[in-house]
Amino acid sequence: MSDIRVLAITPHLTPYRVALFNRISNTGRCDLNVLSLTDKEPNRSWQLEASSVRFSHAVARGIHLHMHRKEVFVHVNTGVSRLADKLRPHVVVVSGYDQPAYWNALFRFQRYGCKRLLWSGTTETSARSSTGIRRLLKAQIVRQADGFIAYGTLAKEYLVRLGAHPDRVTISTNTVDMDYFRTSSNSYRERSDFWAQRSRFPRFLLLFVGQLIRRKGIANLLKALRELDDPDVGLILVGNGPLEAQLKRMCNDLLGKQIFFEGHHQLDTLPQFYALADALVLPSLTELWGLVLNEALAAGLYSLTSERAGAAHDLIRKGWNGDVFDPTDTRRLCLSIRAAKDRLEELRCNRERISLDACDSFSLRHSAASFVDAIEREARSADSRRANGLPCDD
Repeated sequence: MSDIRVLAITPHLTPYRVALFNRISNTGRCDLNVLSLTDKEPNRSWQLEASSVRFSHAVARGIHLHMHRKEVFVHVNTGVSRLADKLRPHVVVVSGYDQPAYWNALFRFQRYGCKRLLWSGTTETSARSSTGIRRLLKAQIVRQADGFIAYGTLAKEYLVRLGAHPDRVTISTNTVDMDYFRTSSNSYRERSDFWAQRSRFPRFLLLFVGQLIRRKGIANLLKALRELDDPDVGLILVGNGPLEAQLKRMCNDLLGKQIFFEGHHQLDTLPQFYALADALVLPSLTELWGLVLNEALAAGLYSLTSERAGAAHDLIRKGWNGDVFDPTDTRRLCLSIRAAKDRLEELRCNRERISLDACDSFSLRHSAASFVDAIEREARSADSRRANGLPCDD
């Protein structure tokens, strides 16, 4: 195990983060310690097995506030500095701009002689405000960081606009356990009862996975399907949320014929829906990344993606593994769906190539390696400054 001690501060552990942190820990290139600000935020329905966590992990005490209308969670935590006193990390990684614990780490942890990395997926379109005091505060936070890890190219561009030097930003593409979704969806397609299950749905089947909330753009998607008016096009919605009843009323006459609400599903049952579908649709009005796109491509699905999702600009090659659209343009979304349906047999034939390419290009292995590259670069920088009798702060 490397002697580089790393403290990563994150809002909460998700199954996706656990997979990445496990991979980082397994590289042996750093001693990874993860601090969560809360066990789980109340709008999340996933379940996490403690046995799946294979790295040092703790949850900080704190007071947790939820502003429902804005989907904002604020965690006021104690004990973060105490843990840093005990651990004495060489590098601390914070997961954004929006929590007091992150500010504490970026502004005060320099006294521990450690380097500070800002890990961010925020883009110009996903930022809650692109002007005014909030942007000035973000720019100040960026100035406190020694280096940066960005989810993708749009997140890097946003960090640079806020003042980060491009050479200090490492892209560690946001991803999931791609091999799991590839293997599990293929296994489901090979089941003896697969086609009996598939026959329950229309010939061309779209899939949406996510929370049923306004920013996901589902209302616009349902409007597009009504405008398309094609009985051979169906939609499965996997997820739950406060808009479920309203969305069902919007398409009441189509329920059970073309629109199927399947509720929330955990990681072990989710791949069956990727197996059943012909294409993913991600119509988000704002989206930091959109990990469902990674999952869908791993399963070989052609993916229709909002241009406001960070993942669209790194993962999609138009016409080959998907299409990108303006989520507010219902007519454009209709055309995208119709074009995909017209290529249905081609899309099914391309599943294997799409899946193999995605699993190779956007793997956890690549993401973990680039993440640790950024950590090692900062640790080497600190070692070099110590060797020359200089302070460890830039």
